[in-house]
Amino acid sequence: MKYATLAAMVFAAFSSANAYAVAEGTITFNGTIQATTCNSSINGGDANAEVALPIAGINELASQGETAGQTEFTIGLSGCEGVLTTAAAFFAAGDSVDSNGRLIDQNDLTDQKVAFQLRNAGNQSIIVVGSSSQQTNNTYGEIIGGNLNLPYMVEYYANKAAGAGKVSSYVTYSVMYK
Repeated sequence: MKYATLAAMVFAAFSSANAYAVAEGTITFNGTIQATTCNSSINGGDANAEVALPIAGINELASQGETAGQTEFTIGLSGCEGVLTTAAAFFAAGDSVDSNGRLIDQNDLTDQKVAFQLRNAGNQSIIVVGSSSQQTNNTYGEIIGGNLNLPYMVEYYANKAAGAGKVSSYVTYSVMYK
């Protein structure tokens, strides 16, 4: 009987407690929906493509942070109409992207000795894949006559001493407009 009474008292005490919160402010979100967008292509081909890097020696990727095989690729935009004036690519986060914004080697998911790193081709700044910093840090190009070529680079990046073998990864991209 004592336990039932004690349990009832505890239940009553906690069930009558109320939580209160005071409003601190308001957040307003603004954006623009564009009526038309551009068609995209990779190196003059389809929007989905493969970019082949040159063969790199393990001696070039012997220590963490070393890079090799820098290869340019272009995202071409065409058929841009309306009020679109500038654009850049946004490389999205996903299961192929590590916590540093590099692309994980899909052939070596456990050891992850080598990754792919993306760069803006013009100033060679590193692109942190999946980061919102791309909205301000990626190089925007001017759309002229409905067309634009956006130059980027990809390179091998050593997370640790590389071993011999194939390296492969992927990234999803979209186009940001200003």
